[in-house]
Amino acid sequence: MRYFDTTIKGRITNRFSNDLQKVDIGLQGNVKYVLVTLARGAIAVGVLVVNAPWLVVILVPMAVFYLHTMNHYRASVRELQRLQSKGASPIYAMFSETLDGIVTSRAYSRERQLEGLNLALLDTLIRPSYLNSCCGQWLNLRLVTMGALVSASTAALAVFEFGQGEAPSKAGLVGFTLVHALSISDMLNGFINTFTSCENNLVAMERLNRLREVEQEAPLHLPEDPAPGSWPLHGAIEFKDVWMRYRPGLDPALKGLHLSVGAGEKVGIVGRRGAGKSSVLIALFRIAELAESRTDSAPGEEIEGRIQIDGKDIRGMGLAALRQSMAIIPQDPVLFSGTLKSNLDPSGRHSDAEIQKAIEEVGLWDFVRNRQGCLEMEVEGKGENLACGQRQLFCLARALLRGSKIMVMDEATANVDQAANTSSITPNFSTFFS
Repeated sequence: MRYFDTTIKGRITNRFSNDLQKVDIGLQGNVKYVLVTLARGAIAVGVLVVNAPWLVVILVPMAVFYLHTMNHYRASVRELQRLQSKGASPIYAMFSETLDGIVTSRAYSRERQLEGLNLALLDTLIRPSYLNSCCGQWLNLRLVTMGALVSASTAALAVFEFGQGEAPSKAGLVGFTLVHALSISDMLNGFINTFTSCENNLVAMERLNRLREVEQEAPLHLPEDPAPGSWPLHGAIEFKDVWMRYRPGLDPALKGLHLSVGAGEKVGIVGRRGAGKSSVLIALFRIAELAESRTDSAPGEEIEGRIQIDGKDIRGMGLAALRQSMAIIPQDPVLFSGTLKSNLDPSGRHSDAEIQKAIEEVGLWDFVRNRQGCLEMEVEGKGENLACGQRQLFCLARALLRGSKIMVMDEATANVDQAANTSSITPNFSTFFS
């Protein structure tokens, strides 16, 4: 999760839309056109050399000048393409944030301010595009000059040969040579533009390849993982000298935490904002791994802290086996687009009667049965067609349906109206965090 915490949403969207499109579509066409242009250019140069050998004296220094010009152009355009790709990410991010908060923006009359910010971001994006066009004109001027020089040299050599009394039968061959000489400029321009465009698309591939360097979580499955449903049997949890930080270089969020929760106990963790309540849950689910050293008091000193469930160290387990053994109701309720049944029972392990019972325990069955489709009622993305309190209760029903020995709740009823919700919630869990 560290990557998503430190990366703006627009950058992720940019890489999986614009950059991915350049690799999948643009790169293939550019490589094909580069090969075709290279073959046509080689044929044109071959015709010129065979029919006008003296033209080699001009072609060799022109080739050196051409390579020098191409290298300058490639280096500039490649960096401009990087700037252009980076400049699109803030626009994607702002567009998404504006849509999420459009009601608040209109309520506070911030339309003009957002419009000005959007124009400023567009200006930042257009600058490298404008400079890219300027570089293209700079290159085009030199390519046209070199093409004109080749054509003029070929024509001069043809006139020189006719002036020396050459047979008129060669007039057609000379015309054929002049036609290829005139096309040199277009071929040079096409080759370098497509080659540079191909290289720019490789910049997109380079940006996508950096995703492979993102630090991965621990393995989902390990050979020594317990069989599903066989662990934990009791749900006893013990924290022993636990140190945890969210990212290297940050202060520890947990400093030497010792905590013991017996089987069947209900424990509530209370503290002010930033005290580390949610950090305990993050360490328990191994969303962030435990720290290996104390950077604040004794640099380099190793830590032997661990978290045990029923006496088993959770670091020796696969993440899938660990997380599936516990149920969690997060502070921000999460629902996905689809049916209510698919949200409460994504794996399809429970019957409709069991799902109905879980909904009844949270006091929402009257609401569900009056909706079209009942359990098959549509849920919009992020549960937008439901109130925030209803979303939290449905998350609670989803956790109850799993029947886990350990249930973790992070302010799970913060948006629930206790006066309106008169049902008695009696979940069968052994450990409770809030």
